[in-house]
Amino acid sequence: MRTRSATKSTILSPKDATTCTTVEYLCAAVEQLEEAVNGASDSRSWQAVGSLKLRALQAREALDIARAKESAPDEGMSDVQLVGIITQAIAQLPPSLLDQVEDAVDMKRRGPRLVQVS
Repeated sequence: MRTRSATKSTILSPKDATTCTTVEYLCAAVEQLEEAVNGASDSRSWQAVGSLKLRALQAREALDIARAKESAPDEGMSDVQLVGIITQAIAQLPPSLLDQVEDAVDMKRRGPRLVQVS
């Protein structure tokens, strides 16, 4: 029986493996594991299928954690990175919340509005 091998696009060279991000590495690992599951299934190696599916699930969980960590702000981020995250979040806001953000920015720029008491 013919088994599927990992495609060249999903195989990382040793150099790529050391220079890519954790998310990129985990994406490639998940793809390779899914291809290996298909190959094991085609060759009817059910023990390998189970083992590879478990490893693929673990890699997917690690990928989800890495993606969440990558997009969460922390003290190590530069101002440019933080502004990027904030900009993406603002772009997804509904109009009512966008108005609140605009009011807060306006207040920061001009100072609080003084209310005149008569």
